[in-house]
Order: sequence, then structure tokens, then C-alpha cells
Amino acid sequence: WKLGAVARALIPRLALPADEPRIGGMLPPGRAGALVNLALAMAGRTAVNLNHTAGPVQVERMCTIAGVRTVISSKQYLRRIGDPALPGRVLHAEDLLPGLSTLTVLFHALRHLLLPARWLQGSAPDAVAAVVFSSGSTGDPKGVELTHRQILANCTAIADGLHVIGGQDVLLNPLPLFHSFGLVPGTWLGLTQGISTANHPDPNDAKAIGDLFQAVKATFLISTPTFVRGYLRRIEPAQFASMRFAVVGAERCPAELRAQFRERYQADLLEGYGCTELGPVVTISLPTVEHGGEREVRQRDGSVGRPLPGIMVRAIDPETRAELPPGRDGLLVVLSPARMRGYLGRDDLTAKALVGEGYSTGDIGK
Repeated sequence: WKLGAVARALIPRLALPADEPRIGGMLPPGRAGALVNLALAMAGRTAVNLNHTAGPVQVERMCTIAGVRTVISSKQYLRRIGDPALPGRVLHAEDLLPGLSTLTVLFHALRHLLLPARWLQGSAPDAVAAVVFSSGSTGDPKGVELTHRQILANCTAIADGLHVIGGQDVLLNPLPLFHSFGLVPGTWLGLTQGISTANHPDPNDAKAIGDLFQAVKATFLISTPTFVRGYLRRIEPAQFASMRFAVVGAERCPAELRAQFRERYQADLLEGYGCTELGPVVTISLPTVEHGGEREVRQRDGSVGRPLPGIMVRAIDPETRAELPPGRDGLLVVLSPARMRGYLGRDDLTAKALVGEGYSTGDIGK
């Protein structure tokens, strides 16, 4: 209740122009980042988390494409990343959050407790909750539009597929908010499923991540294979003692890395596959389960795992678009309730990316 109340109380302090539906953000994952994204969702605005690593020219271009005139950031975080120039009006979390009175927060907490949710909602299921821009430092960035319904669908599918439980599991997320993996499973998964989440702003800081994981007794971790290699060198097994599994994506995860991880930490390193346009997670190599004396191994080398509940993956002939039988390499097309609404302002690119109701990943697989 406090989280929702603080986010609601934050909205008027943002003084957002009525004619600015999309608001920029440049914050690390964590309390401030979660509060700002939650407040924007409650206010019926679209969050555009900006990728500072793309450089000032690309950041300015993202703001132009999305019509962003207000960027919410943090003085401390901006200093940490080299004080990048930000276009338009800049608000700082340090100036916004301390000004919230206890009485105001209590008022909003009571409203959340007493009023029906439909009276409080500031948006609609099919309104765009987030625009996530494609990575890269060259070419015109593409803004992927993800609605509230699509983000909720992916969070529900992840929770169902991995059997993570609110009130029991604790997620550690070191991935940035401008990356779809850091935004949806890294942030919205916890907010929507009641899963406690610990965040760290630097995925390369293995020592701090190990200390944090141990301190909060996290049960699972999301990261990338590249970062995990650093964890193997610098994080002691005792620090990961509470881990059930870790999920990695964004690049291929070699079999030897999974074997090293299992040997050192006695936990599975699960490879996932997805893309921003699909909200983002499509498949995950799932944890081994035992029930009633039966043991099911749900991962194998050379595979990126099973589609999450509610998601269908098809392989089609790239030329004829005919569906191929199992075992045949083809262009992977995914049907998912988390599929993007489209590319912001680019109906032409959206049409090219879709095959019927499915999204063409551009990847070959079987």
C-alpha cells in the first residue's frame, strides 16, 4: 500500500503537461526507477526509459520520435554516468520524493484500501504503458510500443513458467530499465506478481551483486552470459546459497558456462530467448521438477527452452510462408499475447514485422 500511495502522491509533483503523453526516464533499476514507472502508469502516461549508452545524439532522437519534452532522472545517477546532456525539462528524483508529506501518502493509501480499483485506474488495458527503443548507436532507433495488457501477459507467463511465487521468491535484477529484460521481468514482474525485488545499477559489479544477493536471500537472478562469467570468478558459492536458479538472455549461453555455474553454485543457469517486440520473453529452459516420485528435466543443450504458457512458436518457409513440420529449420514466427502493438510512428515497419497475428523474429530455428 505504501508503494502505491507514494507513486500516486508523486503524480501531481511531476506537473506533467496535459499534451505530453510520453515521459522520458533516465534512472537505474531500484526504488526511484520503480516508483517513477509506476507513477507514470497510474497517471495514464507512457514511460520512455532512455538508453544513455547510445550517446547524446541518439537520446535526443529518441525524445524527438516519442515527443518527449520532460525527462525524470537523478542527480546522483547522472553524475555516475558522466552527466549526459538531456533535452527539454529535467526533473530530479532527489527534489521530488523528499517533499512528499506523510499525510498525503496516508490519504492515498486509504484511497487504495477503500476504493474499487476501477475508480483509481488512470489508463486502459490497451493503452501503451512503455516505449522501449531498439539498442544500437547507429541508424534511426525504433520505438517498440508495449501496452499494459501485453506487459501483464508476459509477467504472468514468466511467473507461471518458472513457478515463482509472490511472498516467497526474491528476484535480484542488475539490468537497466531501458532494456526490455530489465524493465519487464526485472521490474514489472515483481510489481505485478508481489515478488520482492532487489536491484543493482551496475551488472558488472560482481562483488556488490554477490553481497546484495546474500543480504536479501534472493532466490533467482536475471542477467546475461557475459556478466555471469564475471560472477563465476568473483562471487563465492556461499553468497548464492539461497539461489534456486538464474535466467540469462540477450546472447547465446554455452553449455560449458551452464555446467560451470551448476558445479559452483548448485543451481541451474537457464537460457531464455526473446525480443523487445514480444514483451520480451518467449522461451525459457525451465527448472527440473520432481513430483510424486517422477523427475522431469526441462532443459537440454542446443535449445533455448520451451515457449512460456500461452505462447506459440512456428517455423515457416521464408519464401512461401508455409508452416514447416517439426525438425525443419525455418523462419521463427511467434504468436504471443505480449506481442507489441507496433513501432511508434512506423506503420510501415510494423506491417513488415508481422506475419498474420504473429511476429517474425528474423531468426532461423526449429
